[in-house]
Amino acid sequence: LCLYRPPRSPLSDLGHFEACLSEVACCSDFIVCMGDFNINMLSQTDIGTKQMKSLMSLFSLRQVVDSPIRVTCSSESLIDLILVSSGVDIVETFTCDAFSISDHCAVCAVLRLRRPLRRSRVFLYRNLKSISPDDIEAELARIDWSPIFNFTCVDAMVSFFESALLTVFDRLAPISCGRSSRPPAPWINAAVRKLIALKSRALNRFRSTRSSAAWTRYKDIRNATAAAVRREKKAFISLPLSSNSPAFLSQSFSSWCNLVGFPINPEPST
Repeated sequence: LCLYRPPRSPLSDLGHFEACLSEVACCSDFIVCMGDFNINMLSQTDIGTKQMKSLMSLFSLRQVVDSPIRVTCSSESLIDLILVSSGVDIVETFTCDAFSISDHCAVCAVLRLRRPLRRSRVFLYRNLKSISPDDIEAELARIDWSPIFNFTCVDAMVSFFESALLTVFDRLAPISCGRSSRPPAPWINAAVRKLIALKSRALNRFRSTRSSAAWTRYKDIRNATAAAVRREKKAFISLPLSSNSPAFLSQSFSSWCNLVGFPINPEPST
Protein backbone atom coordinates (compact mmCIF):
# COMPACT_ATOMS: atom_id res chain seq x y z
CA LEU A 1 0.00 0.00 0.00
CA CYS A 2 1.08 3.58 -0.63
CA LEU A 3 -0.54 6.36 1.40
CA TYR A 4 -0.40 10.13 1.71
CA ARG A 5 -2.17 11.97 4.52
CA PRO A 6 -2.20 15.77 4.13
CA PRO A 7 -0.80 17.77 7.09
CA ARG A 8 -4.14 19.37 8.01
CA SER A 9 -6.16 16.20 7.52
CA PRO A 10 -8.22 15.23 10.61
CA LEU A 11 -7.15 12.14 12.54
CA SER A 12 -10.53 10.62 11.77
CA ASP A 13 -9.17 9.94 8.27
CA LEU A 14 -7.21 7.08 9.81
CA GLY A 15 -10.52 5.23 9.75
CA HIS A 16 -10.25 5.05 5.96
CA PHE A 17 -6.75 3.64 6.34
CA GLU A 18 -8.06 1.04 8.78
CA ALA A 19 -10.77 0.00 6.31
CA CYS A 20 -8.17 -0.37 3.58
CA LEU A 21 -5.95 -2.51 5.82
CA SER A 22 -8.93 -4.71 6.70
CA GLU A 23 -9.61 -5.37 3.02
CA VAL A 24 -5.97 -6.16 2.22
CA ALA A 25 -5.58 -8.42 5.27
CA CYS A 26 -8.41 -10.61 3.97
CA CYS A 27 -6.65 -11.44 0.69
CA SER A 28 -2.95 -11.39 1.55
CA ASP A 29 -0.66 -13.11 4.05
CA PHE A 30 1.43 -9.99 4.59
CA ILE A 31 1.17 -6.21 4.32
CA VAL A 32 3.78 -3.66 3.26
CA CYS A 33 2.64 -0.04 3.55
CA MET A 34 4.67 3.11 3.08
CA GLY A 35 3.95 6.78 2.70
CA ASP A 36 3.81 10.23 4.26
CA PHE A 37 1.42 9.96 7.22
CA ASN A 38 2.27 13.40 8.67
CA ILE A 39 2.19 11.86 12.14
CA ASN A 40 5.43 12.28 14.10
CA MET A 41 6.26 8.84 15.46
CA LEU A 42 9.10 10.34 17.54
CA SER A 43 6.57 12.05 19.78
CA GLN A 44 5.37 9.96 22.71
CA THR A 45 2.55 12.30 23.73
CA ASP A 46 0.96 13.21 20.39
CA ILE A 47 -2.60 11.90 20.00
CA GLY A 48 -1.99 10.98 16.38
CA THR A 49 1.04 8.90 17.36
CA LYS A 50 -1.02 7.00 19.93
CA GLN A 51 -3.79 6.31 17.42
CA MET A 52 -1.23 5.19 14.85
CA LYS A 53 0.41 2.78 17.30
CA SER A 54 -2.99 1.39 18.24
CA LEU A 55 -3.80 0.81 14.57
CA MET A 56 -0.44 -0.89 14.03
CA SER A 57 -1.04 -3.16 17.00
CA LEU A 58 -4.49 -4.09 15.68
CA PHE A 59 -3.03 -5.43 12.41
CA SER A 60 0.27 -6.72 13.88
CA LEU A 61 2.30 -4.15 11.94
CA ARG A 62 5.69 -2.75 12.86
CA GLN A 63 7.32 0.50 11.80
CA VAL A 64 10.85 -0.13 10.52
CA VAL A 65 12.22 3.40 9.87
CA ASP A 66 14.29 4.31 12.95
CA SER A 67 15.79 7.71 12.08
CA PRO A 68 14.28 11.17 11.55
CA ILE A 69 13.49 12.03 7.96
CA ARG A 70 12.82 15.77 8.38
CA VAL A 71 15.34 17.74 10.38
CA THR A 72 15.44 21.51 11.00
CA CYS A 73 17.56 23.66 13.28
CA SER A 74 14.98 23.37 16.05
CA SER A 75 13.15 20.08 15.46
CA GLU A 76 13.22 16.63 13.94
CA SER A 77 10.36 14.37 12.95
CA LEU A 78 9.61 10.93 11.60
CA ILE A 79 6.49 11.23 9.44
CA ASP A 80 7.41 9.07 6.43
CA LEU A 81 6.81 5.51 7.57
CA ILE A 82 7.24 1.95 6.34
CA LEU A 83 4.83 -0.46 8.00
CA VAL A 84 5.22 -4.21 7.52
CA SER A 85 3.57 -7.32 8.89
CA SER A 86 5.39 -9.24 11.59
CA GLY A 87 6.23 -12.05 9.15
CA VAL A 88 8.02 -9.80 6.63
CA ASP A 89 11.80 -10.23 6.70
CA ILE A 90 13.50 -6.82 6.60
CA VAL A 91 17.18 -7.04 5.61
CA GLU A 92 18.02 -3.34 5.91
CA THR A 93 16.39 0.06 6.31
CA PHE A 94 18.01 3.42 5.57
CA THR A 95 17.34 6.99 4.50
CA CYS A 96 18.95 8.88 1.65
CA ASP A 97 19.20 12.51 0.58
CA ALA A 98 16.30 13.71 -1.57
CA PHE A 99 16.59 17.45 -0.87
CA SER A 100 16.67 18.32 -4.56
CA ILE A 101 12.96 17.50 -4.75
CA SER A 102 11.78 17.58 -1.12
CA ASP A 103 12.69 18.70 2.38
CA HIS A 104 12.28 15.07 3.49
CA CYS A 105 14.82 12.28 3.29
CA ALA A 106 13.73 9.30 1.22
CA VAL A 107 13.03 6.17 3.27
CA CYS A 108 14.10 2.80 1.91
CA ALA A 109 13.85 -0.82 3.00
CA VAL A 110 15.30 -4.02 1.60
CA LEU A 111 12.99 -7.02 1.91
CA ARG A 112 13.87 -10.68 1.62
CA LEU A 113 11.01 -12.18 -0.37
CA ARG A 114 10.39 -15.88 -0.19
CA ARG A 115 8.98 -17.45 -3.29
CA PRO A 116 5.82 -19.34 -2.33
CA LEU A 117 5.62 -23.03 -3.08
CA ARG A 118 3.77 -23.58 -6.30
CA ARG A 119 0.75 -25.77 -5.81
CA SER A 120 0.42 -28.65 -8.20
CA ARG A 121 -2.63 -28.70 -10.43
CA VAL A 122 -4.34 -32.09 -10.61
CA PHE A 123 -6.34 -32.88 -13.74
CA LEU A 124 -8.04 -35.85 -15.38
CA TYR A 125 -7.47 -36.81 -19.01
CA ARG A 126 -7.87 -39.56 -21.59
CA ASN A 127 -5.02 -40.55 -23.89
CA LEU A 128 -6.99 -40.40 -27.14
CA LYS A 129 -3.81 -40.60 -29.24
CA SER A 130 -3.50 -44.30 -28.39
CA ILE A 131 -6.86 -45.13 -30.01
CA SER A 132 -6.97 -46.33 -33.60
CA PRO A 133 -10.11 -46.21 -35.81
CA ASP A 134 -10.06 -50.01 -36.09
CA ASP A 135 -10.19 -50.37 -32.29
CA ILE A 136 -13.19 -48.04 -32.10
CA GLU A 137 -15.03 -49.94 -34.82
CA ALA A 138 -14.34 -53.25 -33.09
CA GLU A 139 -15.62 -51.99 -29.73
CA LEU A 140 -18.74 -50.43 -31.27
CA ALA A 141 -19.49 -53.73 -33.04
CA ARG A 142 -19.50 -55.55 -29.70
CA ILE A 143 -22.31 -53.37 -28.31
CA ASP A 144 -25.91 -54.59 -28.52
CA TRP A 145 -27.69 -51.57 -30.00
CA SER A 146 -31.13 -53.23 -30.25
CA PRO A 147 -32.52 -51.76 -26.98
CA ILE A 148 -32.29 -48.26 -28.43
CA PHE A 149 -35.02 -49.10 -30.98
CA ASN A 150 -37.45 -49.99 -28.18
CA PHE A 151 -37.26 -46.59 -26.50
CA THR A 152 -40.03 -44.08 -27.17
CA CYS A 153 -38.32 -41.18 -25.37
CA VAL A 154 -35.53 -39.32 -27.13
CA ASP A 155 -33.81 -38.58 -23.81
CA ALA A 156 -33.63 -42.31 -23.07
CA MET A 157 -32.09 -42.95 -26.49
CA VAL A 158 -29.46 -40.25 -25.94
CA SER A 159 -28.70 -41.57 -22.45
CA PHE A 160 -28.23 -45.13 -23.79
CA PHE A 161 -25.98 -43.87 -26.61
CA GLU A 162 -23.83 -41.78 -24.23
CA SER A 163 -23.47 -44.68 -21.80
CA ALA A 164 -22.43 -47.08 -24.57
CA LEU A 165 -19.95 -44.58 -26.02
CA LEU A 166 -18.39 -43.89 -22.61
CA THR A 167 -18.00 -47.63 -22.09
CA VAL A 168 -15.98 -47.80 -25.31
CA PHE A 169 -13.70 -44.95 -24.25
CA ASP A 170 -13.31 -46.39 -20.75
CA ARG A 171 -11.95 -49.60 -22.28
CA LEU A 172 -9.74 -48.01 -24.93
CA ALA A 173 -8.63 -44.84 -23.12
CA PRO A 174 -9.40 -45.02 -19.40
CA ILE A 175 -9.36 -41.81 -17.37
CA SER A 176 -5.93 -41.06 -15.93
CA CYS A 177 -4.86 -38.56 -13.29
CA GLY A 178 -2.17 -36.03 -14.16
CA ARG A 179 -0.31 -33.43 -12.16
CA SER A 180 1.17 -30.15 -13.35
CA SER A 181 3.38 -27.93 -11.19
CA ARG A 182 3.86 -25.11 -13.71
CA PRO A 183 1.30 -23.02 -15.58
CA PRO A 184 1.61 -23.18 -19.36
CA ALA A 185 3.69 -20.39 -20.89
CA PRO A 186 1.18 -18.00 -22.54
CA TRP A 187 3.50 -17.25 -25.46
CA ILE A 188 3.52 -20.92 -26.57
CA ASN A 189 0.91 -20.64 -29.32
CA ALA A 190 -0.30 -23.16 -31.90
CA ALA A 191 2.55 -22.42 -34.32
CA VAL A 192 5.19 -22.94 -31.63
CA ARG A 193 3.52 -26.16 -30.48
CA LYS A 194 3.64 -27.44 -34.05
CA LEU A 195 7.37 -26.68 -34.23
CA ILE A 196 7.92 -28.45 -30.90
CA ALA A 197 6.12 -31.52 -32.24
CA LEU A 198 8.23 -31.43 -35.42
CA LYS A 199 11.37 -31.15 -33.30
CA SER A 200 10.38 -34.21 -31.25
CA ARG A 201 9.69 -36.25 -34.37
CA ALA A 202 13.00 -35.17 -35.91
CA LEU A 203 14.86 -36.18 -32.75
CA ASN A 204 13.18 -39.59 -32.70
CA ARG A 205 14.05 -39.98 -36.37
CA PHE A 206 17.71 -39.29 -35.65
CA ARG A 207 17.78 -41.69 -32.71
CA SER A 208 16.43 -44.49 -34.89
CA THR A 209 18.63 -43.84 -37.96
CA ARG A 210 21.75 -42.12 -36.54
CA SER A 211 22.28 -40.53 -39.95
CA SER A 212 23.98 -37.18 -40.51
CA ALA A 213 21.05 -35.96 -42.61
CA ALA A 214 18.60 -36.69 -39.78
CA TRP A 215 20.88 -34.89 -37.31
CA THR A 216 21.14 -31.83 -39.57
CA ARG A 217 17.36 -31.71 -39.98
CA TYR A 218 16.88 -32.00 -36.21
CA LYS A 219 19.32 -29.14 -35.54
CA ASP A 220 17.59 -26.90 -38.08
CA ILE A 221 14.15 -27.52 -36.56
CA ARG A 222 15.55 -27.16 -33.02
CA ASN A 223 17.10 -23.77 -33.83
CA ALA A 224 13.93 -22.60 -35.58
CA THR A 225 11.87 -23.64 -32.55
CA ALA A 226 14.16 -21.80 -30.11
CA ALA A 227 14.04 -18.67 -32.28
CA ALA A 228 10.24 -18.84 -32.49
CA VAL A 229 9.93 -19.17 -28.69
CA ARG A 230 12.20 -16.15 -28.15
CA ARG A 231 10.29 -14.12 -30.72
CA GLU A 232 6.86 -14.93 -29.28
CA LYS A 233 8.04 -14.33 -25.71
CA LYS A 234 9.47 -10.93 -26.65
CA ALA A 235 6.23 -9.97 -28.39
CA PHE A 236 4.17 -11.13 -25.39
CA ILE A 237 6.18 -8.94 -23.00
CA SER A 238 6.61 -5.95 -25.33
CA LEU A 239 2.92 -5.56 -26.21
CA PRO A 240 1.72 -4.40 -22.74
CA LEU A 241 4.78 -2.17 -22.27
CA SER A 242 4.14 -0.37 -25.56
CA SER A 243 0.40 0.01 -24.98
CA ASN A 244 -1.18 3.13 -23.49
CA SER A 245 -3.58 1.16 -21.29
CA PRO A 246 -2.68 1.12 -17.57
CA ALA A 247 -5.30 -1.58 -16.95
CA PHE A 248 -3.79 -3.83 -19.62
CA LEU A 249 -0.29 -3.27 -18.20
CA SER A 250 -1.46 -4.04 -14.65
CA GLN A 251 -3.20 -7.22 -15.78
CA SER A 252 -0.13 -8.34 -17.71
CA PHE A 253 2.15 -7.60 -14.73
CA SER A 254 -0.04 -9.79 -12.51
CA SER A 255 0.15 -12.58 -15.08
CA TRP A 256 3.96 -12.33 -15.21
CA CYS A 257 4.23 -12.49 -11.41
CA ASN A 258 1.95 -15.52 -11.22
CA LEU A 259 3.94 -17.19 -13.99
CA VAL A 260 7.27 -16.90 -12.13
CA GLY A 261 5.78 -17.79 -8.75
CA PHE A 262 5.24 -14.37 -7.18
CA PRO A 263 1.43 -13.93 -7.15
CA ILE A 264 0.25 -10.39 -6.53
CA ASN A 265 -2.77 -11.59 -4.58
CA PRO A 266 -1.73 -14.87 -2.96
CA GLU A 267 -4.38 -17.01 -1.35
CA PRO A 268 -4.52 -16.49 2.44
CA SER A 269 -2.98 -19.29 4.46
CA THR A 270 -5.19 -21.39 6.70
